[in-house]
Amino acid sequence: MTVTPGNIVAAAFFMQFSIFAMIAITMAILPSRTRGASVLRDDEFTGVGSPRVFWIVFALFLSTFFFLLVSDAFTLIWGPMYGMMKSSMMTWSTSLLIVFILDYVLIGALCWQTGSSRSPFVSLIVSLPALSIFLREPAPRVIAYTIISCTLIALFVMFLSKASGRDADARWRLAQVVMAACTLLFATWIGLITRPI
Repeated sequence: MTVTPGNIVAAAFFMQFSIFAMIAITMAILPSRTRGASVLRDDEFTGVGSPRVFWIVFALFLSTFFFLLVSDAFTLIWGPMYGMMKSSMMTWSTSLLIVFILDYVLIGALCWQTGSSRSPFVSLIVSLPALSIFLREPAPRVIAYTIISCTLIALFVMFLSKASGRDADARWRLAQVVMAACTLLFATWIGLITRPI
């Protein structure tokens, strides 16, 4: 069975819907403002109760679906009904690139708003390179997404978390970054060498 660009864009639609459903469920569970403390860190305040956060999520939700909808592969389905030509739309590959960039912006903003390294949305950052492999993105893009994911995790854990000033805290956070990056690199490597060509 051959995978066509239309199949890939349809799968991307489903994946985007799944990502936003997971975000919506998690946002519904999170309290609007919470106070947390740990052995290694001082008290921190997190939350997503701001209407601004909901509007950001909604705007990016619509944007990602828009870019998938106007890709040349998907226009083949609905374009003839509206007299639109395939060549007048952006390529499906460009559309996927924009969608991944918007996903990183959204997930990064959500992590920043909900406790950086303690955010429940950090796991989504790690899943994006695997999703790109599933959607048959070229290897250079998969590698770029992996680098972006590692950078965001390092940023949230090392620089945006409230540090206690203790050496144990710095080493703990460095261990978190190294383990997350190694796991992500390992999973991406396995995915790249085992995916069908």
